[in-house]
Amino acid sequence: MINIKKLECVLGGERILNIARFEIKTPGLYVILGPSGCGKTTLLNIIAGLNNEYTGKVEIFNRSFRNASKAETSLFRSRFLSTYFQHSVFIEELTLRHNISLVALNHTVSLQKVVDVKVEKLAKRLKIEKILDQKVKTLSGGEKTRGAIARTLLKEVPLYIFDEPTAALDKENALLVMDLIKEYARTNIVILVTHDENLANVYADTIYKMEYGEFKSVKTIRTRAAKINNALPKLDYTKNSDYIAKGLLKAKKARHFFTGGAVNLGLVGLGLSFMLVNAINYKLVNTFKGEFTDETAYVEKKFSPTINVLKSVSTEDIAVNISAEETVGALYLNDFNSFFPHQNELSFEYLGIRHVLPSFHIGLLNESLFLNEINEQLYPFVTSLEIDEIGLVLPFDDFKLIQNVLRIPMRQTPSELGVYLQNNKFYVTLEVCNNNWDYFDEQMFRLRTVMLGREAQIIMGCPSYIPHLFEEKMMFPSSINLTKVEEYPWTLKRINYLFFNREFDFLWQSLNYPKYVFSTANNDYFSYIFDKTYLNNRILIFESPPHFNSVLATYTTLKNVDFFTFSNGLIFIPEMMMLGFAHNFFIATNASLLEASMWADINDQSTPNPHLELPDGILNFAIQYNGFSSFNYRQSSEELALDELIISRGLAEKLGLEEKVINEKLYVGALVSIKESSDGYIKEYETINLTIKNIIESDEVVIYHHPLWAYLLYKDVFGVFPFALEITGAIYPRLSPENIKNFQNMFNITYPYKAFSLLVDQTLNELERYTFLASVGAFLLAALITFMTVYLLVAETSDQFSGLFLMGYDEEAIHGVISKYILRFLGLIIVLAIAQLFFLSFVVELVLMKYLNTTFSYVFNLKPYLLVLAFASGLLLLLLSYFKLQNQKSDFLAFSKRDL
Repeated sequence: MINIKKLECVLGGERILNIARFEIKTPGLYVILGPSGCGKTTLLNIIAGLNNEYTGKVEIFNRSFRNASKAETSLFRSRFLSTYFQHSVFIEELTLRHNISLVALNHTVSLQKVVDVKVEKLAKRLKIEKILDQKVKTLSGGEKTRGAIARTLLKEVPLYIFDEPTAALDKENALLVMDLIKEYARTNIVILVTHDENLANVYADTIYKMEYGEFKSVKTIRTRAAKINNALPKLDYTKNSDYIAKGLLKAKKARHFFTGGAVNLGLVGLGLSFMLVNAINYKLVNTFKGEFTDETAYVEKKFSPTINVLKSVSTEDIAVNISAEETVGALYLNDFNSFFPHQNELSFEYLGIRHVLPSFHIGLLNESLFLNEINEQLYPFVTSLEIDEIGLVLPFDDFKLIQNVLRIPMRQTPSELGVYLQNNKFYVTLEVCNNNWDYFDEQMFRLRTVMLGREAQIIMGCPSYIPHLFEEKMMFPSSINLTKVEEYPWTLKRINYLFFNREFDFLWQSLNYPKYVFSTANNDYFSYIFDKTYLNNRILIFESPPHFNSVLATYTTLKNVDFFTFSNGLIFIPEMMMLGFAHNFFIATNASLLEASMWADINDQSTPNPHLELPDGILNFAIQYNGFSSFNYRQSSEELALDELIISRGLAEKLGLEEKVINEKLYVGALVSIKESSDGYIKEYETINLTIKNIIESDEVVIYHHPLWAYLLYKDVFGVFPFALEITGAIYPRLSPENIKNFQNMFNITYPYKAFSLLVDQTLNELERYTFLASVGAFLLAALITFMTVYLLVAETSDQFSGLFLMGYDEEAIHGVISKYILRFLGLIIVLAIAQLFFLSFVVELVLMKYLNTTFSYVFNLKPYLLVLAFASGLLLLLLSYFKLQNQKSDFLAFSKRDL
């Protein structure tokens, strides 16, 4: 089966071999003895097909390697030959079991089990069963030698070649090895090179003694007539590539973890940058779809007028242009206590003695209550009062004084005093004096009725009596120009108001009388009337300054306005599409929650607008720049009172309301005043209870009411100074060209949604560009790290792969190992990156939902995943192509030749 004739090998000009004839036809152990350098290993090199630099005839199982291709030679080795050389080549990072099993096909689980049984059987014979699962790099030289012998014998082929198999072994292990080799020699050809003549004499069937490249003697000890085992069928070692690749991946866990982590971060960063940008774009732009379109117009004043002149409206103007039916009253803004520093008293005389009522003064006359708005019991009950008649609300001290003077027994009610007043004419006198002006006046009134109260107040019969008393009887001049500096310091500043016995329709008045500003009376004007219910019927009327609230004029042309914005109240920031209130505007499901939130803000005097962490059940509809205002305001199709509203299902859920919410109460607290003091900021809140009249099925957070509701709420319910609440703009769903032509001279017309979406696109495109460049840079760095990792692996194992080559692995199978390694390594990273992106897409949605106050609406975006796959595939193709070229240039015999 081995036929060598006239073999001559010359290397470097020196003849190494000169063998006339070397022929083996039967199984047996053929031992070649000889000194070092005599050519023994060179002969084995030629028999194994590792050296073609010779002349003569060399046939191994009727095949010659000289003209055979690499593939044919590798195929022959895999089927006929198993070799052991002195410096055994292992893949150091794999276990000994893994290395031994590579000579067999073990690409399936069942094959692995079969091979494992054979490996363990050989390992027990060689006493290495305990180190099978250790990495080869941790083994001693003797352990590696026995492992290499086990690997050689695991392959069941007709020809075995051993080069000094016992050189690194002690005597005991040498005998174990020789016993095992001897067994294989019974049915196979075993050619063994050794220096140990004793072992040769004990185990050899034939001994060849070589000197200077020639056989000097041949000694046949025994011959065997057995038939040589057949060659193995064709072994497709490419199937083992994945098995080896898995082992290599497990071997360098730390290296692969950090390298894979870097690549994974690069890929996830690439995908996440696009995913985040696209998600923000989708959320921001689509948040307003349905409410705003490209045609939605924001009509805004070109400028805010400076209010230099503030006027009330004359009585004649009110009667002619507003209402001739309602009673007109007057409130004087002057401080009457400073007007009359020398005398300002209300007194009565009894039995010639004058008695002063300590709680009363002329300021109370200016802010009189009127008979038809008194709901409490009067003593005696009267139905009318003339201009020279009054009633008094008596604090206890004043009541006690009158009772004692009149010698009326004290009672818990002034019933007996009422009987006295009914049966007797009792007069009180108002006396005022200013010596600097040389002014003195007294006005006498008959006291007709009384009632008890905590604060002193005067009751008059009709609002028109007040201006008559001050201007006709007391002879004071007056002016409705409230800001003019008058020539005479005693000029009274007069605000006229309508006194209503019915509910005043602010909405109707505001829309139909744009030349006037109506406002509910409040404590800023009436400082001596503490019960606000007495002020609800008094509607102050001012002239509207030029261009003030001029946006209201658009409503007379177009009725389909969505809402009006106004200073210090509801504001809209077009470039950010943010709608909300200028200051805190709490809506709560119960009064205690609202009160706690307001007090938390009031007690924080360090800043005008602290960030408050609100509990469930309360929302803040103020503009919050550290978050996003998702509050929407839409026109209601139903007519609603100021203390009624319609809400969306989304708002109900945000507040934690139950399914049935109609006629439930909501509690509103609005910050209406912030004043700076030495101790910090002093804040004032106003509250109102609202009734839910209906609910609209919408996931958005929406309040439905009239477009002017928020404005009227601040002005007429919360009592904010009306000229601090200028209407600044209005949102219209659509404007016709004719409307635009009519409005553009007075107003700025913008299209916020269109501009916003364009701005978002531009901003996010820039962000996308920069994040893309940063992510690409990170990815390229990670790709370089990956390349270096694979390159390092190949560099570390290129010599070790030559061991596979000697086993019969061809170049395709070896490249398959590298390819499978790269595919498995990057494939795992790609799968993890895709999975992480999918998970992060939900995280991004949840984060945006929190910060943009939107509902959860996951939309799958394929672009980030395609981007990751494109970059990963590019890296994969680059690595596969590069290392395939490198593999083709590799000489897997270089290491073997050097050692052989």
